[in-house]
Parts: sequence; C-alpha cells; structure tokens
Amino acid sequence: MDIIDKVEMEFISLKNNISEKREQERRQCEEEERRGEEKEWDEIKNLIYQTEKIIKESMLDATNTKDSLWLGALKILWVDFQDFSQKFETRRISYKDAKFRILYLKEQVEVLSTPPEKKPKQNYYDILGIKRDASSEQIKSIYRRLSQIYHPDTGSHLGVDGEQPFRKIKEAYETLIDPDKRKEYDKKGGL
Repeated sequence: MDIIDKVEMEFISLKNNISEKREQERRQCEEEERRGEEKEWDEIKNLIYQTEKIIKESMLDATNTKDSLWLGALKILWVDFQDFSQKFETRRISYKDAKFRILYLKEQVEVLSTPPEKKPKQNYYDILGIKRDASSEQIKSIYRRLSQIYHPDTGSHLGVDGEQPFRKIKEAYETLIDPDKRKEYDKKGGL
C-alpha cells in the first residue's frame, strides 16, 4: 500500500467518522426537541385535566341546586371544552393555539364555578362571564352562546326559562359592545 492509498483510506475513515458524528448529533437534537414538545403537550394535558375537573364539579353542584341557568352556562362551556379536547387529542391544533384556548376555557370555567347566589352583586362583565378587558369579538361570541341557551324562543328546548336572564344578558351586551356606553359604564364603577 503506497502513501497515497494510505492517505486516501485515512481521509475516507475521517469522512465516515465526521458523518457518523453529525448523524449522532442530529439524532440527539431530534430527541431533545421531541422531549421538549412532549413536556409542552403534557403541560396542556394537565390544564385539560384541571379544567375538566372544575367543570364536572360545577355541573354537579348546579344540578344538585337545581339552578338551570347556572347549569346551562356550564353546558355551553362543556361543549366548547369537548370540542377543544377532541382537537387536542388528534393534534389538529398547534401548541400555541392549544395553550391559549385551554387557558381561556379554564378562566371561563373558574368564573362560572361559583354558584350565582354566592357571588356578589353581578355587574355586566359577570353576567356575560368575561373579564373587563374582553375584546368586542369575545363579547359577541359569548353573547351568541348565551343567546342560544337563554333566548325565550330558542332556550326552551334545553329546559331553561330564560326570559328574565336573557333581558340581563341583552342589556349587558348592548352596553359593553358599544365603546361609548362601555366607557361610561366603567366610569361609574361597573355596577
């Protein structure tokens, strides 16, 4: 074996070692990335579990107290929660969107987890179950959902007598959706 062949063999050996090292590093990076993604999805699974527990306990409380209005509002959230859970399980939703949706649902569930009679006097934000910084889109969305349950013409099929609550919901919506009325309402302390 002459020196050129020897150099060529060493070069090939070195090239193979470099290729093996790169492949090993690539596999390590992929494994670390996979573990990071699993950790993120596990965080969402934990939030789903917590939210589901709160909804189920609240629905049981609402059923036991025979509060159809409270139960109706919780049923809306349950449907949204089930829809989200299904998308999450099939991974038809990005991590970012999944985290945003579950945190939003959990927040709504926490607001509705307290029986209405235990809550202090409700303001328009409480009636709609939203935060004070809710956007117009969020206000419209929750109003549509609540209308499906409490509107006297459509809510009766759910066994909900919604005439009185619907008036409050409509009044809250009309005030909060109008920027000028909302500003005035907030100035007065929102009660």
